[in-house]
Amino acid sequence: MSFKREGDDKSQLNILKKRRVADLLSNYIPEDEATLMNNGRYTCLVCSYRPVFDTVDTLTVHRNGKKHLEGLKGFYGKKARLKNEIIKRHHEKYVEAEDKRQVNQL
Repeated sequence: MSFKREGDDKSQLNILKKRRVADLLSNYIPEDEATLMNNGRYTCLVCSYRPVFDTVDTLTVHRNGKKHLEGLKGFYGKKARLKNEIIKRHHEKYVEAEDKRQVNQL
């Protein structure tokens, strides 16, 4: 599945990008696991070596592979740790603000 375009028509390029993103979503591939590159190919954001694929079908085959599934554990683990760290820092800021408020009331 190759999308070749002629000229530099920006609206044509945007239509092709939307079609490719729709292809990703139709194959149940989350947007944070794969992305569309400028050259119209897809890259896997989960795997550390960032493999590049020509079609959504090859990306789908890759997603069922051992390396990708191992990388998936680390990818979502890292995401969860980052989310927990953000929540922790917000809580620390809240506690500091409350402490300052109590000191000012005394």
